[in-house]
Amino acid sequence: MRVKKLSLRDFRNIKSCSLFPSERVNFLVGKNGQGKTSFLEALSFIASLRSFRGARTEDVVRSGEKKAGLSCIAQQGGLDRVEATLGVDFTVLESKTVKTAMINGKTYTSTSRYLSQRFGTVRIGFHAISFNPSDHEIIHGEPAVRRNYLNRAISAEDMEYFSELRKYHRILEQRNALLKESPFSPRGLMEEFTVPLVKSGAAITRKRIEWIGRLQKIIQKTASEITPDQKKTEAKYLRADRHKKTIISSTNGGFSTDHFAGQEQVPSLEQIEQALFEKLLVLKEAELCAGSTLVGPHRDDFMLFFGGAPLKGRGSQGETRSALLALKLSEIRLFKESTGHEPVLLLDDFSSELDGERRALLMSHIEKSGLQVFVTGTEEFPCEGKIFDVDQGDVKEREKKSV
Repeated sequence: MRVKKLSLRDFRNIKSCSLFPSERVNFLVGKNGQGKTSFLEALSFIASLRSFRGARTEDVVRSGEKKAGLSCIAQQGGLDRVEATLGVDFTVLESKTVKTAMINGKTYTSTSRYLSQRFGTVRIGFHAISFNPSDHEIIHGEPAVRRNYLNRAISAEDMEYFSELRKYHRILEQRNALLKESPFSPRGLMEEFTVPLVKSGAAITRKRIEWIGRLQKIIQKTASEITPDQKKTEAKYLRADRHKKTIISSTNGGFSTDHFAGQEQVPSLEQIEQALFEKLLVLKEAELCAGSTLVGPHRDDFMLFFGGAPLKGRGSQGETRSALLALKLSEIRLFKESTGHEPVLLLDDFSSELDGERRALLMSHIEKSGLQVFVTGTEEFPCEGKIFDVDQGDVKEREKKSV
């Protein structure tokens, strides 16, 4: 997938501008606070209707304006070349800011409809994968950060997972409401929400375990390509409740855990359902006291291990950055393997996040990959590509360089 044109209007500090990027590497250069990251954020919104910065929709409309707009012309390569205009509009109302997505002029207010139509009817597999300064939270932050990352990565290639996740959280919200009203909730009504919660939760858990298994098969090779002589890098999924965590680790391409003793493959849905249902029975009284559901995919976690030890709380700055790069580049490979599409790579604040050696190795890897890449930074880069100078929200293209 390639972005042929990107336009922003009253977005962040940018009044109005368009750029025509290279099909390969694009550098956005300028001092801090000039608006470089806004271009990457715009691509993130168009790809997923979310900001990779975690920003609120209310914050993206330029000060003093009531509307903002983003659009891009995206082209899907291959024998059957497809081109489409994708966009997102933001409208400031009295109580909130409304977000509307568009495909070739047709509007969508539902995220799921927009994403499914883009991949299905229009066949534009536009997905953006970012690497930015806040990503260290994937390693060292709270489990919710890693769950969010996992959900985004899997949803990008699997709309069924995205739909199941929304369904699960609707059921979870209803079940938690009943737990808070437990003295007045009939037992049968609680069971009515527990059964679908277990079925939906098991489906989510199994897809996560499958994805982590695929990740485990390639992350070490990817890590070695970035940093030679890299220690063994592993990814492990942790099923958790408030009392303990159980690691589901890769074993000869499969999985083993005390929940699924003797299994050398991805556990079946029935096995996961049974384990989750049994855990809910054990925690029944604790859940009534807490007024919330204490076990399920909404509390699970995954972790990266480096040289056999968890990176969280232990990994050095260099080890963390290397592991994150390996994770993101592996995510690119998994997305391409699953969908047949190439994502766009967004590298924010490239100069400060990596040392010279890692920058050179990464850019070499990117050049070989053939991906379209957008990079922001305050200095020159060890790679040829289109350069755009950004100053106080204005962008100007420098003399073109061949790639």
